[in-house]
Amino acid sequence: AAVPAALEQLVADAAALDLVVLNAGVLGDIRDIGETPLEDLRRVMETNVWANKTVLDWLLHADRPVRQILLISSGAAILGNRGWGGYALSKAALNMLTRLYSHEFRDTHLCALAPGIIDTAMMDQLCDETDATRFPALERLQSARGTDAMPEPEEAAERILSVLDELRRRPSGSFVDIREILDPEGYAALFGQSSSSCGQRQWPVLRRAQPDLRWSLAPFGVAYFARLNGTSRSGRGDGIAPVTPPTPPDMRFSASGG
Repeated sequence: AAVPAALEQLVADAAALDLVVLNAGVLGDIRDIGETPLEDLRRVMETNVWANKTVLDWLLHADRPVRQILLISSGAAILGNRGWGGYALSKAALNMLTRLYSHEFRDTHLCALAPGIIDTAMMDQLCDETDATRFPALERLQSARGTDAMPEPEEAAERILSVLDELRRRPSGSFVDIREILDPEGYAALFGQSSSSCGQRQWPVLRRAQPDLRWSLAPFGVAYFARLNGTSRSGRGDGIAPVTPPTPPDMRFSASGG
């Protein structure tokens, strides 16, 4: 009962909301999933998923229009790197939570957005206190700290604001990594092929049977879902046309690293 009352007080003077950003998140311990107690996973899920659900439920039933909701996700949701157990699981669940709520927020655009790596207190744990020899994906974070690849929070917020219009052109409920928009080459290197800086094999690109049509794993789920169902949830009014379902022969895919 305390949360709805606090939210009502927070926005009491606002007749409508242009943008809501849900940024509740904790990292949890970086450790092998087989060594992670279930209670630790529950604690991470409580903050990273269910706290966001509490706010979404209030927004859904509040008599107050909301134009756009961003839920802060992470590339960890799809990379599945060693050591990121609870955090990766919770962000993957957050992506699906966003997708599910997009069906119910009929006049609101929702997006699960991975903002890229940001120099926050979380990075102190990842870069200074965790063993990169055991968890090789940390090497990329440690090498990026202090460079343009890992901005301060203020700059990261400016980057998010700069892509709001582009996000609304995507289907509501999508997961989007901001690097796909602002740094396509870096995004392709991270998600589309093996990366020596990450120290391990990354997910391959999924290539359609016809040439010149390919998606990396991150947007593939949403793109294929739209084609499979013949609709595109565009956020209403942004000009994205419905998608025609592919014929059965067009639905054959092969995986490659290229």
